[in-house]
Amino acid sequence: MRHVLNRVALLLLLSAPSAAARADDFATRYFDEGRGVFSFAKVVDRVLPSVVQITIIATSDPAKAKTARGAHNDDQKGERTIGTGSGVIIDAQKGYVLTNNHVVTADDNLPAGTRLRFKVGLRDGREFPGDVVGRDELTDVALLRIPAEDLAAIDIIDSGSLEVGDLVLAIGYPLGLDQTVTMGVVSGLRRHLSDKSLQDFIQTDAAVNHGNSGGPLIDSRGRLVGLNSSIANPYGEGNIGLNFAVPTRIAMEVTAQLARYGTVHRGRIGIAAEDLTPPLAKAIGAPVPRGALIREVEPDMPAAQAGLRADDIVIRAGESEILSAADLRNIIGLTETGESIALSFYRDGREQSLTITIPAAAGVATAAPPQKPGKTERKTDEVSLFGATFAEMPPDHPLRGKAEGVVVIVVSAGSPAEAQGLKPGDLVESVNKKPTRDLAAFQEAVGGAAEAVAMRVVRGGTVRIAVFARTKNG
Repeated sequence: MRHVLNRVALLLLLSAPSAAARADDFATRYFDEGRGVFSFAKVVDRVLPSVVQITIIATSDPAKAKTARGAHNDDQKGERTIGTGSGVIIDAQKGYVLTNNHVVTADDNLPAGTRLRFKVGLRDGREFPGDVVGRDELTDVALLRIPAEDLAAIDIIDSGSLEVGDLVLAIGYPLGLDQTVTMGVVSGLRRHLSDKSLQDFIQTDAAVNHGNSGGPLIDSRGRLVGLNSSIANPYGEGNIGLNFAVPTRIAMEVTAQLARYGTVHRGRIGIAAEDLTPPLAKAIGAPVPRGALIREVEPDMPAAQAGLRADDIVIRAGESEILSAADLRNIIGLTETGESIALSFYRDGREQSLTITIPAAAGVATAAPPQKPGKTERKTDEVSLFGATFAEMPPDHPLRGKAEGVVVIVVSAGSPAEAQGLKPGDLVESVNKKPTRDLAAFQEAVGGAAEAVAMRVVRGGTVRIAVFARTKNG
C-alpha cells in the first residue's frame, strides 16, 4: 500500500512548494504502516473517553406508573427510562458535561408532575448522576455536572476557523447503540432554521440519528467544533445527509454563563430588523448587498439612546461580519448583560459606528460558580439541602443593594428541590418568614424549622413559595 502514499505525496508536492512537508505530516498522522491503510482510529481513540451517554429517567406517581405501557425499567418508584442522548466532557476537573437542552428537557406529552433525572455513562463503564447546572432553550445548550474523578476532557477550538469542505466526524450513541463514529464534511455554515432561536448552525453530511443529540462534532485532529443538535428530514425519520450542529463559538459563550449563573443573561436593545438581500439592496440603493436592515427602533430603549435609527444597515458587530438579521440577533443574544457592542452601519450611504450597552434584565438572579465535585470537602460558602446547593449572593448580583438572600447554584435532577420548581439562579429571601440575609441565617432558619421549610423564592421579578418537609437528615 506504500504506493498509495507515494501518489498522495506526489500530488501534494506538485500543488505547492511546502506540500512535501505536508504530505509527510499527513502520512505520520493518518497512515497506519502496519495495516497499510489511512485511518482516523488514533484520533477517535483519543476522543472516545470524553463522549458520554445520557439516559433520561422519568419519575411519576407510582399509581399512575402502573398503567404505563411500553416503559422500560419500571420499578416501585414509578421510574422508567424514556430516552437517551449523548454529551461530551469539556472540563475534567469540574466534571462538566456539555449536551443539548432538548436532551434534558421534559417532553410535553409526559404527565403533569413528572420529574426527570439523568444517568451519565462513561466509556469505561462507570455511571454517575448528572445534575443540571443550567440550560438555554434559545441555543439548545445545556450543562451537566457529574461527581466523578479521572475524567478525560475533549480539546476545544473556535468553530470560526471552519470552512465548507473541512472533514468532520460525529460521535455519539445513536438508536440505543454503543459509541458510534460517522464521517463527513462541512457542507454549509451559518445556517438558520428558525427565527425563534439563536442559531448559527454548522451543516454537515456526517450521519446522525436519534440519540446522537448532544454528542461532539470534531475536526480531523479530534478537536470539538460543534454539538450535534438536529436532523433536517422533511420526508420522515432518520438521516438524509443534513445534520446541524451548534458551533463552539455559540456553545462555549453560553456555557460560560451557565457555569457562572446557572442561566443566560440577555437584554433587549429595542430593534426589529430584516435581512438585507441583494434584490432589496438594489431596490433601495444600498451600498452593500447584505446586512441587517433596521426596520424599527423602540423609543427610550438602548438602541435609540445610542443613536441607531430605522433604515440603518448594520454590517458589523465588533469583529463579526453581519450578513443577515439572524447574525445581528445572535450577537445581541450572546452578549452578556452589562457588556457593550460596537456596531458599524451605513446611513445615507456613509459608514458610521456607535456602541450599545446591553441592559441588565430586571430581577434576574445570578449564582456563584459551581465548585469542583468529587472526593473533596464541601466549601463553607455552600450549603446543600433538599437536592439543591445554595451560596452567598455574589458581588455582581443585579439585586445587590435591592434585596438580600442566598442563591441556588445547582439543582439535582429528581430531587425534592426540582419537584418544588427550584432552578439555578433563584434567590431565596426568607425561610418560614425569617430573612435569610446570608448562609448563616439561611442555615439557622432551616435548622429551626420543626415540620416544614417554606422558602420565599424570587425569580425574574416574580415571587413563589417552595415548601419542603423537614426530616432528621435535613
